Amino acid sequence: MPKNFCKNEDTTIIQEDYFIINSSSDIDLLFDKTKNVITSENDPAEKSFYLKFFEFIKIIGKHQNSAEFIKELSDHIFISGGTDNKLTIYDSNYNTIKNQKFSDWVYNVNEKDKKRNFIQIIICSNDKTSLNRINLNNYNLYPIKELKEGSSFCILFNKDKILCFKPNYLSPIQFSFSKVINFSNKYFFKTSSKAGIKINNYYYAFTSNKIISGGKDALYFGNILTKEIVYEIKGFSFIYTGNGLSLISSKENKNKLLLCACKKYISGQKNGILLVNIQSEEKIKISYKFYNTNNFEVYCFCPIFVIKKNNNIFEENKIKTKTDYFLVGGFESNKSKGIIKLYKIIYNKNFSKNKIEFIQNVAINNNNNFKGFKGPISSIIQSSKGDIIITSWDKNIYLFKPINIEYFLFYDKKNIKNDKKINIINI
Repeated sequence: MPKNFCKNEDTTIIQEDYFIINSSSDIDLLFDKTKNVITSENDPAEKSFYLKFFEFIKIIGKHQNSAEFIKELSDHIFISGGTDNKLTIYDSNYNTIKNQKFSDWVYNVNEKDKKRNFIQIIICSNDKTSLNRINLNNYNLYPIKELKEGSSFCILFNKDKILCFKPNYLSPIQFSFSKVINFSNKYFFKTSSKAGIKINNYYYAFTSNKIISGGKDALYFGNILTKEIVYEIKGFSFIYTGNGLSLISSKENKNKLLLCACKKYISGQKNGILLVNIQSEEKIKISYKFYNTNNFEVYCFCPIFVIKKNNNIFEENKIKTKTDYFLVGGFESNKSKGIIKLYKIIYNKNFSKNKIEFIQNVAINNNNNFKGFKGPISSIIQSSKGDIIITSWDKNIYLFKPINIEYFLFYDKKNIKNDKKINIINI
């Protein structure tokens, strides 16, 4: 058994008979009711199993000091940023094709739209906010319009209504080719924030933390039309980075779940995940629950999809199916290394009572090519191909093969059919 395995002594599996599954990791997993454990058919004496959940491919990029984010844009190209005042553009095969230097730290990038042979993106940096184009013929990045005021992030509501956070307050920006870009002279909420997200066409949310001047330990919900803060959740230490929020639509696509990363910076604060259930009607209804992660500092989330090729040979599109699972990236402070955890959403008929459940730590076998994450995991995305891309404060951007999630989905179906409880052994 590999050295990095750890057995969960409390794990039990209830199963009336046994059967064999051929997993994508080429290991036959044998469920044996007499032993009450999962074993490998290759070595039945083992009381744990190896599932190749993640498989490392290569490091595709590197930023000085730390890598902060990576995003997929139209035409399957990618863009990453770090604390080195640089943006890197990658092609659909994850090859670096362009590096662009800036005068200051780029906090965030959002795609505005695609027009013919170029993509328009909004770049939020410490010293300015700018509308830019990426030429898809040569991948050159050049500014269209610039505003000599910095912003932490922006939220796009439509092509000409963009909500931006200046260093210490929220303000609307109008981007238009026919008009000059200007921040509104009247800000409508004063606080300090690094992360915000669009909830629907009317509502948005953003976080703050009291460790920053002008900040508070609070999550705010605002209305873009009335320019009012309509709800706030106080008392949680939201991480002061740009990737600590993730919005997941419910199975019916009507209601949403907001995952919020929390980190302990000072005494009295806690590491954890705040789950916010949002019922979207004429007015949003909100309920929430906090999950303490103890020594695990949460930095980012990545919902998991099953992505399969479309059988239609005339279409390049892929079928993207939601799952109830998501990845959580962060840092284990007592082990001083980056960690990824697998969680599952447990839906309830009463939407306000939805919850999340920790499944297991994600094991990645250390080898000559991959030595583990030496710093916090700052962002995780699943590409349109299904691959997983991870940025870390250890400067690197890592590429992994698609997640082997089918194993868990298979037993979800089995549990429903047989009404059996199966606890997965942690790896």
